[in-house]
Amino acid sequence: MDANGLRFFLLADAGDLREPRARVAYDAARRRLRLASARSGPDPAAIPGEEAEALLARVPGAIDPFGTSAGWDAAEGRVAARGAVPGAAPVFVMPGAGSPPLAAAPTDVCLGDGGVVAIAHRGGVVLVDVNERFAPTRLPPPDGFTAFRLSALPSQGFVALDRERGQLARVVGTPRPDLPPEAYSARVFRPSPENPDPPRWVAIDPPPLRSGEALVAIAVSPAGDLAILSWDGERTWLRARMAGVEAWDLVRGAHGELQGPFALRAAVPEEGAEREVPRAFSLAFLGADRLAVLAPGLLGGAHGHTEALVYAWPPAPIATSADLPLLVPLGDYYPLPAHDGGPFLRGPGGRAAYPTAAGPRPVHPLSKKGMATSGHVAARPLDSRSAATVWHRAYLEAAIPDGTGVRLWLAASDQDAPDSATAWFPHDFGHVPTGGGAAAPRDVPRGAFVHERSEIPFEAGLLGCAPVPERVGLFSVLVQRAGRRVRALRGRFLHVRVELFGTGLATPEIAAIRIYAPRFSYVDEYLPELYAETVFGSDADEAAPATGADFLGRLLALVEGEMTSLEDRVAQAYLLTDPRKAPGEVLAWLASWVGLALDPAWPEDRRRALLALAPELSRRHGTLHGLRLALDAVTDGGVRDGKIVIIEEFRLRRVLATILGTHLEDDRDPLLPGLVVSGNSYVGDTLFLGQGNATELAEIAALYRADLDEDDGGDGAPRDGAAPSPEDAALSALYDRVAHRTTVLVHDDVTPQRLDWIERAVRLEAPAHVEVRVVKASWPFLVGVASLVGVDSHLRPARGLAGFRLDESALGAGDVITRPASLDPRLEGQATEETA
Repeated sequence: MDANGLRFFLLADAGDLREPRARVAYDAARRRLRLASARSGPDPAAIPGEEAEALLARVPGAIDPFGTSAGWDAAEGRVAARGAVPGAAPVFVMPGAGSPPLAAAPTDVCLGDGGVVAIAHRGGVVLVDVNERFAPTRLPPPDGFTAFRLSALPSQGFVALDRERGQLARVVGTPRPDLPPEAYSARVFRPSPENPDPPRWVAIDPPPLRSGEALVAIAVSPAGDLAILSWDGERTWLRARMAGVEAWDLVRGAHGELQGPFALRAAVPEEGAEREVPRAFSLAFLGADRLAVLAPGLLGGAHGHTEALVYAWPPAPIATSADLPLLVPLGDYYPLPAHDGGPFLRGPGGRAAYPTAAGPRPVHPLSKKGMATSGHVAARPLDSRSAATVWHRAYLEAAIPDGTGVRLWLAASDQDAPDSATAWFPHDFGHVPTGGGAAAPRDVPRGAFVHERSEIPFEAGLLGCAPVPERVGLFSVLVQRAGRRVRALRGRFLHVRVELFGTGLATPEIAAIRIYAPRFSYVDEYLPELYAETVFGSDADEAAPATGADFLGRLLALVEGEMTSLEDRVAQAYLLTDPRKAPGEVLAWLASWVGLALDPAWPEDRRRALLALAPELSRRHGTLHGLRLALDAVTDGGVRDGKIVIIEEFRLRRVLATILGTHLEDDRDPLLPGLVVSGNSYVGDTLFLGQGNATELAEIAALYRADLDEDDGGDGAPRDGAAPSPEDAALSALYDRVAHRTTVLVHDDVTPQRLDWIERAVRLEAPAHVEVRVVKASWPFLVGVASLVGVDSHLRPARGLAGFRLDESALGAGDVITRPASLDPRLEGQATEETA
């Protein structure tokens, strides 16, 4: 609600768009409406079911970062790698005398992170480590499951698809590395079981399927999203399951409704035409935000173009009159020259290629892009809930380069859908070609540039960039019926169409359209009735010059537009005391209201976060919880994410009691990097597990088990006038050493600037009687007696292997000289049957 009327939002996301739609694309990542590629897209051809089944029966392959590939070699009956040097090298053959060929072909070959290849064979999965850390291991299928297609998860493991039953399952765990053949001595500690994380199957809730629908392909994005293709007769469906979501088709539209599954459309056709993809058989992610699909009707020859269809990810469907959510491709041209018709080859991290007779080739769009010079899209109607509504003003947040323009077509009626008799009225922004688009009257209202980022008080706008007069920023126009005697647009529903005009190389981009109603008229509110409009009904709809009252109303609307903005800012002035909206230069002043000191070295967003927490910090000042809140605000969740650990040192008494004389100042002390050189604690002797705080003194005293001093009365306390025993003195010194002290442990990957922010926050929030220090730690910490540092216990996500960096890396301290795993063992210098 502004100072005078209601506010309506339009184009919040792709869910606001409706058919018809032509040569217009919605960029979901940047939330922009723009012109699409100049290509209308391929026209898929219907293909026989036998041909589709033959393509689906081809075994997909895998590709690694070096461009070498692994796939099924039917002639040799084995999975082989190619591309490094001439010839092929076996990746996996059945173990046994003479390594006979496989009796049955696999159905998929997939390379996962960490250099593990999964092969779907005889319903189960064979795991092969190209780094030869373990021997090939077969994982039999669970009862009632047959693995048909595989896809690698971004961290570890694979997802398997059962085509026959429409089921899914995960393969988790890793085989045990090969061990020496000798038995271990009974005195050697060994884990039990020997492999605590063996390969195993974990069921996944299957997607709901229609009668006769069959799953045919699966892909996992670098973020862990699942995409699945299914066939339902001639139609292809795409189903989505986003990472971390335990339900299918959770893609929400503008109003929060669930959408999906989605029908794939192979083109951006002209208005009214629908050409869906028949029997797509392969899909692969191209990075994290693109999904490529292969369909037999697009593979060249008599069936059409040889190319891949590429869709935006997450899915951005559009609705149709048949209530069928459709996915429209991006429009960029992804040619597949020399494609042999096989499925995609996939690799970790969203890497994909397609097969040719000469080897795999990467999937790339044609480098030179051309955009459509015009396009249009319809949007959802806006409902004012009153037939007497006079629509007031439209605001457009857009980037309109030179030579481009936007025409906003508006119509009002009392029905939620326009009919053939509905009159549409244009409103122009930027450069709109003469005669372009539908016919428009001569006196079309033109949008004016507004120097504020948004008409909403103290909002930064949705464009995310600085305004450029007449080109980038906020534009405003009074809603009106050009060419009519009375130009006010009246009706319950406002219908919207957007027409875009470009140069072929540049396109306008729209971030938001906001339309206000009802109209606040200075003539009706402040002037005598003799100035009011007297023409109504069919007379007001005539094509003629505007009446005097209408002209006066639009003239005063120029003043109203400026005054309403000022009134809004006055009415919303309280927002200037909100840390999220206040100008950056007044944050320190606002902080002084609540006694909070903001260090100017902190960036503005961190100062705003601290100021928003000021009431809570004021109540918690000088407490451990307050220090955690401050550090989280300064580091954007460093404590919450485990990158910062706050230790009150008195809590270390139990551990320190096992190593009398430990100095926390000693950075070589084994307590700091973890108990990697420990061995001075014995369960049941100097260390007790599961005891409460009441036994701490007993545990410490156990370290000094000796005869009680003769001056002792038997209860450990010295007699009056007697000197304390050496044990008591040692305990007292130990307790004094850890009292009123706190250590803030920060992982050593913190930048010097962020470390300085942490130290400043500690100085401001720590109580005066507590000594607090900030210490950088180079290793993850011990989280339990049975935990292994850096193996199964981390206070942050386990860091992957990083390449060596000159003058920065320390070998063995998190950095190694390594490279990605190769499918072809000849790149690693290993002998094969061809080279042996």
